[in-house]
Amino acid sequence: MKKAILILFLAALAILLLGTVLKTIFPTIGIPNLLAVLLVYLAFYEANAFGAAMAFCIGAELDFCSGLLLGPWAGAYVVAFIIVVLCSRRVFIESSIVIFVVTLISSLITVCYHHFIISLVNEEISYDWSVFKVAFLEALLGAIFAPLILPLFRRKKNHKKHSSTLSGY
Repeated sequence: MKKAILILFLAALAILLLGTVLKTIFPTIGIPNLLAVLLVYLAFYEANAFGAAMAFCIGAELDFCSGLLLGPWAGAYVVAFIIVVLCSRRVFIESSIVIFVVTLISSLITVCYHHFIISLVNEEISYDWSVFKVAFLEALLGAIFAPLILPLFRRKKNHKKHSSTLSGY
């Protein structure tokens, strides 16, 4: 339960930080997609029903904040979670290059899936290439930060395991 609350808190903090503070300071520059980093962490280290539920909840939080529809981001995060889980069993997940590439791809998957679902619901919406250019820039920035952030999550998890085994003696 604590882990779920922590993940949802980190997602809300990332949404708040990225959507308000960084967007205000850098309105014309793309901001890193830190939720994709959290999604990759879940897919690598929580590749189970809990991870899928958390991916859905992260997407639902983003849906609540977007003010459009409830569901497209949640669905996009679950789809990206499943794809990353299926692929992560075949790669060495401790590599910074793998973390970079997987974060970049998962961020792009979520954005493309979201836009696809929105365009199905509202046929009047048309996207030009500038939307996807910004999405690529945000995915790239998130992927650059991912190898720096993801080991911090992993270290916290290892520290808990290590301290619990020491306290058992």
